[in-house]
Amino acid sequence: MISPDEPPPEPLGLSAAEHLRLAFAEWQTNPDFSEALVTLADQTRLAFLHRGTERKAFALGPLGAERERGSAHSILNTIKLFRLNAKHLDIDFADGSRYELKPGEVPPRT
Repeated sequence: MISPDEPPPEPLGLSAAEHLRLAFAEWQTNPDFSEALVTLADQTRLAFLHRGTERKAFALGPLGAERERGSAHSILNTIKLFRLNAKHLDIDFADGSRYELKPGEVPPRT
C-alpha cells in the first residue's frame, strides 16, 4: 500500500516525457520568462525558476494544499536539466527523454 506521503507510482512503460505529456493541463510564465508554472491534471504543479546562474525546479500540491503530493513530485524526481527562456521551457529527463513547451502553443496530450 502506498503511503499518502509518497508520490503515485510511475505509469509502466512510459518515458518521463510521456508521463508529463499525459499529465499536462496548462502552463504560464512571468513576462520576462524567468519563472514558469506547469499545472498537471491532478492539479499538482511544477515550478521552474531560471535567473542568470540560478536554476531551480520544485513541486507543489494543488492551490491551497501545496504540501499535498502527486504527479508533480514523481515527475520532478526524473528531471535532469531544464532551460527556460522566451523561446521555450525545455526539460531533459534522466531517462534520456525530452519535453518542450513553447509560449502560445498548447501541446497535444495524445
